[in-house]
Amino acid sequence: MALALGGKKKSHKKKVTNYDTPRQSTSQERKSYSRLALKKYNRLQRLESRSKYFSTSSRPNRSLEIDLFASRLNFKLKKFVSWKPDPISHAIDAFLMPWTTIKGYAFPPFSMIDRCLSKARKDKATLLVIAPAWQPWYPMLLEMLIQDPIKIPIFPNLLMAPQGEPHPLIQTGSLNLMAWKISGDEVLQRDYQKQLQSCMKKHEDQEPNFLTRAPGENGSVISKKHPLIDSLQVGKHPLIIRHMRAIFNERTPTSKYEFSWDVDIVLNEIVSWGPNKALDIKHLSWKLVMLLALSSAGRASEIGMLNCKYIKQQGSQVLFELPKLTKTCRPGLKTKSIALNSFPNEKSLCVVTCINDYMSRTHSWREQGDNIDRSWLLLSVVKPHHHIVPSSVASWLKEKIKKSGVSSLFTGHSTRSASTSKATRVGLSTQDVIDQAKWTNESTFMRFYCKPVISNNFQQAVLNM
Repeated sequence: MALALGGKKKSHKKKVTNYDTPRQSTSQERKSYSRLALKKYNRLQRLESRSKYFSTSSRPNRSLEIDLFASRLNFKLKKFVSWKPDPISHAIDAFLMPWTTIKGYAFPPFSMIDRCLSKARKDKATLLVIAPAWQPWYPMLLEMLIQDPIKIPIFPNLLMAPQGEPHPLIQTGSLNLMAWKISGDEVLQRDYQKQLQSCMKKHEDQEPNFLTRAPGENGSVISKKHPLIDSLQVGKHPLIIRHMRAIFNERTPTSKYEFSWDVDIVLNEIVSWGPNKALDIKHLSWKLVMLLALSSAGRASEIGMLNCKYIKQQGSQVLFELPKLTKTCRPGLKTKSIALNSFPNEKSLCVVTCINDYMSRTHSWREQGDNIDRSWLLLSVVKPHHHIVPSSVASWLKEKIKKSGVSSLFTGHSTRSASTSKATRVGLSTQDVIDQAKWTNESTFMRFYCKPVISNNFQQAVLNM
C-alpha cells in the first residue's frame, strides 16, 4: 500500500560506518604525550596568524594541509597520517610518503625528531615542526631554519595524554617547546642566513642588548621603565644593589661537577682489550667513540656529525669538516673542523688507526643498495645500520665510563672536562686547550671544565700499614 501511494519503503537498519565507531585505544596511544593540546583546528590557525612564520604577502599559501604524526585521538588537521592502519587517516607511516610538495605540520615523538629532520632535508620539504630546544637536534634545526622560531607559552594543559594526564616535563617546568619553520631547500636556508647577517651588520655599532649587561647598569629594562625611587633608578638604588649581591651570594652559579674522573682508568681498560682486530664490532665502536671524544675534546653532537664525505687524510693526520652547524656556530664564522693525529707511542690508543680499522670493518654496510645514508662515520651495530644520533653517542660514552669503574654520576659530556683537565695537568698551555675545545674565553674553561681528579691517595698514605 505504501508503494501504491507513492511512498518510499523505510529501512529500520541503522547505518554505522567504521569511523563512527570509536575503537579501543592501545596502551601506547594512551601513554603518548607527544601532541599539542590544541582543542580545535581554528586554534591552530590562530597560532599561525600570530606567528612570524606566516607573512601577509603569502596569505594564500599559509594554511597547513596535513598532520604528519597523529592518530584519530589527537589529529589537529582534517587530513592526517597515522602510525598504524586507520580507516579515516590519509596515509600510514609518514616516513613512507614523499614530503616534497606537502604543507605539513609535524609534532613527532621526541625519539623521532632526528629522523623527521633528515627526511625533510632529503625531500627538500618545508614544514612547521614543533620540537623542544634540546641539544641533540638543535644544530640541525638552526641549519634548516627559514624564519625566526617562536617559543610556545607553557600552560598546564599544553601537552596532554588521551586520558587527561599532563606531560611530566610540563609539571616540572623543564619543557621548552618551540615552533620551527624549516626547509630542506638549501636556497631558502641561505636566504634566511643572509637576512640574519644583514641584521647583524646593522646592529654592530649599536649599544649591546640589555640582556648582556650586568644588573644595575643603565641598559637594564627595569631601570628604564620602573618609576624612580628616591630620585634614583631602580638599578642604582643602594638597597637594590645590596639585595642583588645577597641573591648572588646565596645562589652562586656552580658547575655540574666539582671533580673530574681519571682518563687513565678508561685508557687502561681500552688497552686491556687488545688490538682492534681482536675486538668485535660493538667493542670497536665503543673504543672509537671514546678515543674520538678524548682526543678532540668535542661534544657528542659534534662526534655524531663526522661524515666520511668530508674526511681528509694528510699523512698521519685525519681532518673532518663538520657539515652541520654546531652549538657555538655564529653567522659569519668559519665552520668548525676536527683534526685528529696519530699516536705511535701506543697503537692500541691511536685514534687514526682505530678510524681506519672501523671504516674497513663497516665497508660492507656502507655498500648496500638501499636508500639509507651510511656516509656518516658512526653506524649502529644493529641492522639496518642507521646513522648514530648524538644522544646514542652520549649513551655509549656514559656506558663505557661506567664499565671502566668510574662513578655512574658522570655523563657522556664529562669526557670534555676530563680530557681538557688532564691536558692542563700534564703541562699543556691553557691557550692550546681553549683552541682545541673551541671555547671563546679562558673563564669558560676555568669555571666549568677545569676540575681536579677524584683521588684517594691521602687516605691510602694515612691508612697504609
